[in-house]
Amino acid sequence: MNTKKTSERITVVIPVRNRERLVCRTLDSVAAQTLLPARLIVVDNGSDDGTRDAVARWMDAHSGLPVDMVLADEAKPGASAARNRGLTLVETPYVAFFDSDDLMLPGHLERVERFIDAAGGPEIVYFDRAVRDDDGWTKVIGSDDGDLLRAQLLDCVLNTTGYVALASLVRDAGGWDEDLPRWNDYELGVRLLLGSSRVRKLSGEPSVLVSETDDSITGNSYSRDARDLERALDRIACDLRRAERLHEVKYVYARRVALSALYAREGASDDSRRLYDVALDQPPGGVGTALRLQLIFAAVRMTGHGSSALSRILLRKKEPRKLRK
Repeated sequence: MNTKKTSERITVVIPVRNRERLVCRTLDSVAAQTLLPARLIVVDNGSDDGTRDAVARWMDAHSGLPVDMVLADEAKPGASAARNRGLTLVETPYVAFFDSDDLMLPGHLERVERFIDAAGGPEIVYFDRAVRDDDGWTKVIGSDDGDLLRAQLLDCVLNTTGYVALASLVRDAGGWDEDLPRWNDYELGVRLLLGSSRVRKLSGEPSVLVSETDDSITGNSYSRDARDLERALDRIACDLRRAERLHEVKYVYARRVALSALYAREGASDDSRRLYDVALDQPPGGVGTALRLQLIFAAVRMTGHGSSALSRILLRKKEPRKLRK
């Protein structure tokens, strides 16, 4: 007899394509939760290997768990389309999107649900993640920026596996942008924050482990997908302007110059120069902002990191000077 507890609030949605060797490990991490999700939805996105059969066998083998398991299909290519398909099947208040090559530590969903209760039912609960690269190094990814929208623009705190949100909020925001193959979570996170004020951070040690490798969903190359990444930045700038958050658009320009510097480090000099010229073409704040963006480019070109911290320092909103009495 299975005695595990089941959440009545949280559904987990996992899109998958050609992850036959990895997806069952991710599903095992869901099954190992001390608090199981009410529903587990796996959306196969046109796999042409044995992924779909592997998921079906896994669900059959775990049919004794008190979880409603759904294996759905989405023919339109792209994880965003698959996630939107999964979202249509969510009946619980909250949804947790997860990637098919990442892992939940056993207490993850339980600590999230307890926090939802303690925090009075926020619309979004976000948390830090641990990221492991090809060499086995693990680092904590997160942000304690008091300005959540700035944190999203500079650090993508609402990444795919880094939050749980009200399903209704995601739907009202328009769901995942199916025209963005990369950084779609980055763009959706901006829209979610523009539409919500009830956002709380769950502090503590990360309980999500993300894979960041050449073969992962996240990936670790920038120039390879240059146009897709830039399209996401363009869309985010439009989101901000539409919401009349013009002050924050400068952070998109900072991301552009940082991305340009990363292209250069990868040897993609033509893409680097092209995007650099775009970023320096009439940025918000004029010449002063342009000079600061050049400093950000130079630092990232040299070190490969540091754009977020520099952007906070160099692009912060200046307080008006008080007149002397």
